[in-house]
Amino acid sequence: MAQAGSALRVVSADVGIDDACALIFLHRFCVASADYIVATGGNVRASLVAANCAFLKEEFGFPSRLFAGTDPPESALTGDAAHVHGPWGLGRHKSPGVTLPPLSALVTELQQSHAALDMLVLGPATDAVRLIEDADLAARLVQLQDCT
Repeated sequence: MAQAGSALRVVSADVGIDDACALIFLHRFCVASADYIVATGGNVRASLVAANCAFLKEEFGFPSRLFAGTDPPESALTGDAAHVHGPWGLGRHKSPGVTLPPLSALVTELQQSHAALDMLVLGPATDAVRLIEDADLAARLVQLQDCT
């Protein structure tokens, strides 16, 4: 979690196997883990991503708060990646369904924090863009890393 006076880290990810590995690495080996993870749909649907994020949080002890993201518009979908990620996004592991707070709740929480923001995008930028549509949040963005 962010230290007092440092930027809050928001990670937007469409958690399949590759993003799961990135989040585990971030949590285990980086100085600052993710304060917030947005379960963004991509080549793994948002509902599966939410379940996978909840599984990773519990299994690996992520301190991150989780929020539901959205699926990208149909025109932006790159196709089904079940041949890479398996039918549920994490190989043959099927995480139980979960209900996460909506992205709007994260926007409200970030608005109230007044902290600087560091954003890491591991999947489609759909929800990252929705976050920085808020002018105040965009003004506090000190770093945006797009790793797609």
